[in-house]
Amino acid sequence: PCDWPEIQCANGAVTGIILRFNFIDRTIPPSICDLKNLARIDLANNFIEGGFPTILYNCSRLEYLDLSHNYFYGPIPDDIYRMSNLRYMNLGENNFNDIPAAIGRLSKLQTLLLHWNGFNCLIPPEIGKLFNLETLEMGYNNFVQAAIPMELGWLKKLKYLSIQNSNLIGEIPETIGDLSSLKEVDLSGNFLNGSIPGGLFRLKNLRNLNIGENKLSGDIPKPVEAFSLVEIKLYNNNLTISLPQDFAELHHLKSVYLCGNLLYGRIPHGCTYFPISKTSGNRRIALVVASPIIFLVIASSCFFLAKRWRRRKQLEKGVANWNLIRRKQLENDVANCKLIWFQRLDFTESDILF
Repeated sequence: PCDWPEIQCANGAVTGIILRFNFIDRTIPPSICDLKNLARIDLANNFIEGGFPTILYNCSRLEYLDLSHNYFYGPIPDDIYRMSNLRYMNLGENNFNDIPAAIGRLSKLQTLLLHWNGFNCLIPPEIGKLFNLETLEMGYNNFVQAAIPMELGWLKKLKYLSIQNSNLIGEIPETIGDLSSLKEVDLSGNFLNGSIPGGLFRLKNLRNLNIGENKLSGDIPKPVEAFSLVEIKLYNNNLTISLPQDFAELHHLKSVYLCGNLLYGRIPHGCTYFPISKTSGNRRIALVVASPIIFLVIASSCFFLAKRWRRRKQLEKGVANWNLIRRKQLENDVANCKLIWFQRLDFTESDILF
């Protein structure tokens, strides 16, 4: 069998079984654990159904388990801790409905993927005991409405955190700002409220932040010291935003999504050179900016446009879909626009006043 592409071997012993996309619709046979050196099982994208296959507890050397994209259902069992050597577990895109506290005893786990299931439980705070965890994905679930456990702030090695569209409420815990290894955070599409924790914008390794589609309020916290940021998504909240001058120091920043908030003040000097004089009280102002500016989108907005914009250089491309815009006046201004690095301008369903 070591000649088969689906089988991994070492020194003549089977160490891995990879049977992705094989239309398997039978239960996993108990004899699979007769392979005493088996360390990897990948059965993703099949048609296997039933409860969690506890017969795998007998695979004492198992480190990698991928059962994603199948039809498993029911609770993840309370004795899941018996798979004590697991470093990678992907149970995503099944129909599991409960996560036991015992999952916190899988102390070697580095990757835990539980997205797109039917969980209607709380997120167990015991996940905070997975001190080696680097990736945690739990998005697209229907968790019982509760706050994000503050214990997630104990995961000092965590790099990727994703719990989007999962019915979360309450405030983002301040302990998230203690996760110094974080590179990507996605908590979008929930019901989170309160202010943005100041620590989020001080995470030196953070590249992508998405906390859009929530009920967050207040402003962007200062100081901003997350100098690795490439993309920031704060759209569709209740924020009142004045872009901090610190944004001019975010040299890797490519885009900022602020749709559906109240934006006021000016884009910081040294960031885009595009002055915003004022917004109206209408909260439906959308602004996408980059440093240097790559594109600017102003959608579903009432907006006062500063005429000083025409002093800048090199407007490369402007596209506008007009709605109640003083078109002739805007055309005259655009004709004289000179914006550094500007590539795209899009006014969609906008009310723009001069």
